[in-house]
Amino acid sequence: MLGGVKKGVNKGSCSIASKFLLSRYLAFGLYFEKALISKETRVTHDEVFESLKNYFETRPVARWALGLLKPGTEIGLIIGNQIECAIFNRGGVPAVERREAKNAHFIFHMKPETIAILAKSKSEDFGEICVSVITEILTGDIRVEMNGSMKEIMDNGYLEILKAGGVKLSDFMKTQGSIGLMKALAFINKMKNTGKA
Repeated sequence: MLGGVKKGVNKGSCSIASKFLLSRYLAFGLYFEKALISKETRVTHDEVFESLKNYFETRPVARWALGLLKPGTEIGLIIGNQIECAIFNRGGVPAVERREAKNAHFIFHMKPETIAILAKSKSEDFGEICVSVITEILTGDIRVEMNGSMKEIMDNGYLEILKAGGVKLSDFMKTQGSIGLMKALAFINKMKNTGKA
């Protein structure tokens, strides 16, 4: 007892604090790895597009995640302000084409080195991948445009993708002040209004 107050640590607060520190550690690790890629690898935009295409069209976790989207839904991705890509599910088969996405609800603006990091990852843990992507959004290395209404977001499979992130994504969202589905929707809506969560 100290000054009439029992000593102790709030386990919940400690847990959230440790997860926050882990998220900052992951962000630093991604920044360091991108710096090495930018300095040593010098990948071209064409090479990055091919690695992105290979990732979404051949990796089991990417194929599965895209399968959660409503057929015909396209996601836009712009690499280094130079290459426009459309990511979509064609009859149950994921596809990436070098063109502007049609009626995209989301458009991601990414640096070549950021895509190189994600494409190089061996992880098949979808929750872990979601945390990596959201960390990149929070640090400003991925910029997101949200063009769809909240109804369109709910009707086209995006919420199913969020739910598929499981415990890892849920725990990470808690460190950012988002708990539960409604808070996650508010998080998405914030991206629409500011271009960054």
